[in-house]
Amino acid sequence: MKVAWAVAVASLTSLGCHAQPSSPSADAASQDFAAGGLLSVELRPSDVARRLSLFLWESEPDADLLQALETTPPAIRDDVGRLATMMLGDPRARVMVASFFRQWLELDTLGTATKDTTLYPEFTPELRADMITEATRLTTFVEFPGFRGQ
Repeated sequence: MKVAWAVAVASLTSLGCHAQPSSPSADAASQDFAAGGLLSVELRPSDVARRLSLFLWESEPDADLLQALETTPPAIRDDVGRLATMMLGDPRARVMVASFFRQWLELDTLGTATKDTTLYPEFTPELRADMITEATRLTTFVEFPGFRGQ
């Protein structure tokens, strides 16, 4: 889950989990965040849960996640990282991971690739589909060891 975790943590910036430095104190807070320190914008636990859940699970947070964050709200970047790691262990994260790799590897372009059928008679639409499926399953298997899903 190393790649997926890195994607999740890097994406927290775009999800608004820290402020852009606009003053010396904001700059210090940003450095604290980068070093695993305090979050530089105070977010309610429900906001953290919602942002992570929508990104990692592509759904609203469930009651268990909300309860966990209300009981122990994340105060530093490492807390958010631990939460993201826990959420990536949930089967719901597999959709996001597969989608990330599909986009990163540009697998959709494989469906429109053209080859000279004289030189590559084996390159059929079925082979294209199999190549996409194989790459998707491999990346899911690497990120979720032991997962044998589809």
